[in-house]
Amino acid sequence: MARLFYIHWHKDECLAEVDALREAGHVVRYHYESGEEAWKLLKQSPPEILVVSLERLPSHGRRVAAVAKETKKLRELPVVFVGGAPAKVEAAKKEFPNATFCSFEDLTKTVAAIGHAAPTEITPENRQAFTDMR
Repeated sequence: MARLFYIHWHKDECLAEVDALREAGHVVRYHYESGEEAWKLLKQSPPEILVVSLERLPSHGRRVAAVAKETKKLRELPVVFVGGAPAKVEAAKKEFPNATFCSFEDLTKTVAAIGHAAPTEITPENRQAFTDMR
């Protein structure tokens, strides 16, 4: 399965989604507070897939994704946007035409499909880093 970084600006909703992704076998780091802190965590240990919820504060999530795309090291990182009001999804589609968009119900299978296509090298060291940190 894949190493993910999940951004959602509501703690309870974030944790519920993270639990579902972990149950499906993904290694997930997450963040639900400030964009600046999310960016620091993302750079610390880059994932294979960046997952951004558009349900709450979608402009904050889009900004984190935009900064990732502007960074040489993370430029090729697949981005999955999940949920969100139709207008917010359309705004994200215009800004990120190569991203993947899905519903919360389809999130687990969407990241699994992308994860199978991405090279996966999870070692005991980086698995622990992803498990221990938000």
